[in-house]
Amino acid sequence: MPSLKRKADDDDDDDQQQQQPRKFAAMGTTRPIRPLRQTQASKPPPTTTIPKLGSSMPKPLTKPRAPNMTRTRMRGVSAPPQQSIVAARARTTSGSLSRNPSSTLDADMAAEKRKLANVQANHALISKQLLSQGTNNNNHRRELIGYADELEQMRRKHQKEIDDLEEELVKREVETNEVVEDLKTCKEDLDRERETVGSLNETITQHAMDRERLDTQIQSLNDQNTDLQKRNEDLQDTIEDLKTQLLTRNDVLADLHKELFESEIARRKLHNMVLELKGNIRVFCRVRPILPSDASSSSSSPEDIAAEITYPEDSKSIQLHSSTTTATGNIRHETHSFTFDRVFNTTASQHHVFEEIELLAQSCLDGHNVCIFAYGQTGSGKSYTMEGGLGEESKGMIPRAVEQVFRVKDAMKSRGWEYTVEGQFLEIYNETINDLLSSSTSAEPTKKHEIKHDLKTNTTRVTDLTIIPLTSPSQTKTLLTLANKRRSVASTLVNEHSSRSHSVFTLRISGLNVGFSEGGVEGTGERCEGCLNLVDLAGSERLNVSFGNGGRGVGKERVKETQNINKSLSALGDVIAAMGSAAGTTAGNNTNGQQQQQQHVPYRNSKLTYLLQNSLSGNSKTLMVLNLSPLAVHLNESLCSLRFATKVNNTQIGGGGVGKKGRG
Repeated sequence: MPSLKRKADDDDDDDQQQQQPRKFAAMGTTRPIRPLRQTQASKPPPTTTIPKLGSSMPKPLTKPRAPNMTRTRMRGVSAPPQQSIVAARARTTSGSLSRNPSSTLDADMAAEKRKLANVQANHALISKQLLSQGTNNNNHRRELIGYADELEQMRRKHQKEIDDLEEELVKREVETNEVVEDLKTCKEDLDRERETVGSLNETITQHAMDRERLDTQIQSLNDQNTDLQKRNEDLQDTIEDLKTQLLTRNDVLADLHKELFESEIARRKLHNMVLELKGNIRVFCRVRPILPSDASSSSSSPEDIAAEITYPEDSKSIQLHSSTTTATGNIRHETHSFTFDRVFNTTASQHHVFEEIELLAQSCLDGHNVCIFAYGQTGSGKSYTMEGGLGEESKGMIPRAVEQVFRVKDAMKSRGWEYTVEGQFLEIYNETINDLLSSSTSAEPTKKHEIKHDLKTNTTRVTDLTIIPLTSPSQTKTLLTLANKRRSVASTLVNEHSSRSHSVFTLRISGLNVGFSEGGVEGTGERCEGCLNLVDLAGSERLNVSFGNGGRGVGKERVKETQNINKSLSALGDVIAAMGSAAGTTAGNNTNGQQQQQQHVPYRNSKLTYLLQNSLSGNSKTLMVLNLSPLAVHLNESLCSLRFATKVNNTQIGGGGVGKKGRG
């Protein structure tokens, strides 16, 4: 269907053709011309009143009908004279011509000139009317185009409002479903409690009936003095039987508690086996969505700035597609495929990411060391993944992990365990440890913090570091706010507030088996200590990416920051690679049955790896969350991050396993 603008252009062409002056047939001078038939074109054009803008809604868009300017195809010819005129002219020709031939000819010429003047006047009037009609038509056309643009804008606005309402409706439906599920759970709990109360009422009723029966028996014994002694003996026998049953039940209860402790030990072993089967080192990949601030100009659309990234349906693979120009000028298309333990696309929420790692909180309470890294270039969403936003849905891994630890801590009370939780928050800036929870001001001298390892307990402490006892998850928000005020940030080409240090949030969890006070069952006295490290690594990009021009013109402090960041990240990769090689080396024995010499792991190459030494080695659990930018301009840095994460993903530690993961 042609557009309104095309219609308007076609109408302009028609008007230009119609406004051309008509050419009349040549008129003779010897006799009158037969009058032409009046055509539709000779009629005066209808006057059109232009409606005022805004006075009322315009009528449906229709093409105005132009006046019919079709010119007659008949050529003007002289009409034959009437018979009476011919006869009269014949009678008077000889006499009139003989009397005054020049006056008759002048009269005819004057009449013809008046006719010609009338025709020319009519022609001028018609041309003026046609020009006015064309101007009116053009004005109408412009108004119609304006109305069409206004309607299109209103349609887009209404469509956007509809989309917003639909999105809000979906969100409300999700919230409604969650409330319904909560109500369903509460109803099930209420029904279960009602059943318990009913059972207790039946027991009380039964006990009341037994008491009435015993009262009747006692009254009967008082009435029958003869049978009193015998009845007493029977009661003594009954009491002895009850005592025997009570002792038997106590023994059964003790056996049940023993089985509970044994089952708890078995549960820990099975839980640890499940995590080891998944891999003591696991790697997740997460691609953040495109943000409004990513657009370089208001005209840039998300499709223009986004990299071509696809996600196969197995939720464990990601593909990056790139196009490069060869030396011959040909375009070469490349597809880079990577596989990880889990891949989250741009629509994945914080809740979906944490669902995959919440089992690690149970491992901490079981006495294992856990380390969760957020790795990626600046602006890829690492800090958002770890700390999150202000809303409940946008909470990061740190507050969610603390909440999960306290949930498991409360649940373990029913198994005879009591736990204490402590938190600390530090940053490693230029290979120097800074306390992010310190109450000292910037004017006070900075304390020097040193890392101390206890080989007997397999624990790590940092000297003069602020340690906060945690009694509820709500304290975490205060700690994060305080730490963010003290953390070292700077502006780069990639991110206006780029973290220039590695931040490490550590939860220290100590557990003691105290038994059950209600049943008088003593605990085993078993102790366990676990450590949960949540690490937000600094950006992994190169110096020329952070500041441009290869770092020229940048302050020495910024260059030193970037060099130390890349050095520590490189050291982390070397440590993980060395652990994988060491695991493969110690898995086998030599021909003499002696264990081969373990390969050296360079933990001391950076403060970060030395701090996390006990959380990376042994039976510890390590998870790396690789964060990627969706922008095409960051494609090369994304590929570098993916290759580094792939090396980490192919490494396994602890459990006596080999150095490479098996892929099912």
